[in-house]
Amino acid sequence: MALPYLFFVFSYLGLRVVSFFVSTTDSAFVETSLMALLLGIFAWICAKRPGMGLVLLVSELILGGAGHFLELEGISMRSWLLGIFGICWIVHVMKSRSLAFLRMPRTLGMLFVLTCAFVGLAAARGLAAGHGLSLVFQDLILYMFLLLVFPMRMYMNALVKHSAALLLAFVSASSAFVLLTFARHSASIGLVHDYYYDWFRNVVGGKITDLGLGFFRIVTSDQLWLVPIMMILFAYLVHKKGNRILWIAAGLGTLLLLINMTRIYILACVIGALFLALGASKKRWFTVSATLSIIAIAIFTGLSFVASSGQSMGLEHIGLKANSLTNPTADVSAATRLLIWPEAKSLIAAHPFVGSGLATQVSFTDPATNQQITRTQFDMGYVEMLTELGGIGFGIYMLFLCILGYMLYTVAKRSREESDATLHARALLAGLIGLSVVNLTTPALFQGFGVVYIAFALAWVLQKNTLSNNI
Repeated sequence: MALPYLFFVFSYLGLRVVSFFVSTTDSAFVETSLMALLLGIFAWICAKRPGMGLVLLVSELILGGAGHFLELEGISMRSWLLGIFGICWIVHVMKSRSLAFLRMPRTLGMLFVLTCAFVGLAAARGLAAGHGLSLVFQDLILYMFLLLVFPMRMYMNALVKHSAALLLAFVSASSAFVLLTFARHSASIGLVHDYYYDWFRNVVGGKITDLGLGFFRIVTSDQLWLVPIMMILFAYLVHKKGNRILWIAAGLGTLLLLINMTRIYILACVIGALFLALGASKKRWFTVSATLSIIAIAIFTGLSFVASSGQSMGLEHIGLKANSLTNPTADVSAATRLLIWPEAKSLIAAHPFVGSGLATQVSFTDPATNQQITRTQFDMGYVEMLTELGGIGFGIYMLFLCILGYMLYTVAKRSREESDATLHARALLAGLIGLSVVNLTTPALFQGFGVVYIAFALAWVLQKNTLSNNI
């Protein structure tokens, strides 16, 4: 696992270093040349070894953040990779003349097709309503990550083989990147709205917020992966004796959650961990939970103490977040949801069954600037899904996810003895539950990262062939 791990870590950090260099200097030729080389190598790998091509594609989806680090002819690296792999995979399928990967249990397959159909209908309604071609296409392509389930089924062995190295690389490399960003601003080396801040916000798709006393909240778009990854690590620590690598990875994941300071992520991890208590040794579960809680307290207080030069243990930041639970207007995100809700409710009432279409926009007046803001993000995942897909499409997609959860649950409980299959099923189901919680405030179940996770979980459970075709 050492070589794949080092490759993934180098790819994560190298991609960001090159992107920052290209974005802050006049290096269009370097970017074009590098992209042409990387895409050429990727195309050759996909043609010769499509399974490894899928591993590299999934690696970019996990390690590549928002997917805009490098571009060629105005098209992101992620879009190029998806297109190249898609073409090579279709050619491979045509040569093999086998469509076994399309088989699904009857009800699940019907719901999968209906979900895709209603997403297509929502895209058409979005275009007809004038929501903008680019915005509608952006939303559509994120849903269409569900189609990755088919190549994932074909090359599941290759994905599983590299999954441990990939997830550990994400946690460790992401921790290094976030800590360096935190230290840069905490030490006043970097300033808000300087060139690094602009790159971090516009290219990385992240946020850097000064909370005072030297503590900065660092958020990146790919940190949504933290919830399922932490559930996987927690499952292994509870159901198997964790080794040093697992504990270090769990500690780094905890560090990322604390610097991120998104309450719904932490709540999702808590609920997922409670689910993992089922069927586990209660003593072992409590020991792991207590140890991670102590680690979390030590990391947060230690980081706050160092960042503030000994002036604070971080209780002020916890109090600020806790205060917003009883006073939503004290928190920007919570206050924004209160402002968006009336228009969202009106949109749902106007089209309750078929929705208003993808890329539906809402407008509200920012109380701080008194300016009118229009955007497609509702900060309320289920409300946004209901608004865009309508009651019918939303219900079909949620029923599809419920059946997927039931399939994972069936694998998890089919044997009283511990096995890799039951452990993986528990971990995947806990991750799905966690994402469902996150979707209360964040688009977790219908945006790229979450949909890729759903596609992988579906591909994995279909490979187990545990349910009859009548389900």
